[in-house]
Amino acid sequence: MTRIVACLGFVLLGSVEAVELNPPGVQELVAEALEHAYRQEYEAAYELLTRLSEDFPDNPAADFFMGAYWQLYMFDHGTDTMEPVFLDYMERSRNRARNLLGQEENARAHLYVGATWVYEAVYFGWKGDFWQTLRAGLKAPPELGLALQQDSTLDDACLGLGVSEYFQHAAGRYLVGLNLFGSLDKAVRLVRRAAEGDGYFAITARYTLSWMMTQEKRFPEAHGLLDSLLVDYPGDRLFRKQSRDAYFAEKEYAAAVKVGEALDQELQELQPDNWAGKAENDLSLVKNYTRLGDRESARQRCDSVINYEPFAACGVRLADYVREARALRRKL
Repeated sequence: MTRIVACLGFVLLGSVEAVELNPPGVQELVAEALEHAYRQEYEAAYELLTRLSEDFPDNPAADFFMGAYWQLYMFDHGTDTMEPVFLDYMERSRNRARNLLGQEENARAHLYVGATWVYEAVYFGWKGDFWQTLRAGLKAPPELGLALQQDSTLDDACLGLGVSEYFQHAAGRYLVGLNLFGSLDKAVRLVRRAAEGDGYFAITARYTLSWMMTQEKRFPEAHGLLDSLLVDYPGDRLFRKQSRDAYFAEKEYAAAVKVGEALDQELQELQPDNWAGKAENDLSLVKNYTRLGDRESARQRCDSVINYEPFAACGVRLADYVREARALRRKL
């Protein structure tokens, strides 16, 4: 999801890599495209990524970032209609990187192979597909580990490694028999390095770290990260949803409602057909209004979600949201 770019040199075991996958032309196009994407200026981002594909057709970066673009677009619009396109770009990026690795060792090629698996894991996690998430997630760390081993300055590799470490830590709390021994400190250190680095994934890492801090109930750190993101990208709906959820986790229900109501107004105006996005936000408002004792507002929001049932096939997890809304409505 970046990501401020600098000129990263490639030193591989003391020798210069034969193929440079991060030349200035790639850096400039990717950096500008990511800036537009985080401002939800999708047409401008798409045009720049199309130029990237035209100017660097054999570079795995072109397919990877076009795939990442469609992932972000689907997340923001609550739809999986572009899933085949997203997965195709990820596979093409992997194949280009693997073709290069068949000729030489290349740290950034390993990075792209690993990153495609990370992004697929995140995507299937968003859809609630546990097994697909696990399948993709397990394939990422070996590639990212090789990338960092071969180029110790490659901060972007730390994001996926840190997320993998964190999920092992979190799962180990509940699945003791699986012998998962992830370290929270190591996970935070890795993701923080990516967040503070100058790689493409820095913004995504800041967002990820804010989520981790929310899960760990380290709310001042979570809000600090989110506030800084919203200074840079004040309109980003994904960042604002995370801010809303952090307030809810902190039991700052009035603050969560304020963010949620602003999101609702924006979704109604700009994305009226984003049924899943509106339902997800409505459910958040139900839970916050309930805890504030405003049962009438909570009932109204439940009814809004239930009324989206005819559109269940048009939004990711919308049917799940409708079922949850019905269950909550019965308690109100």
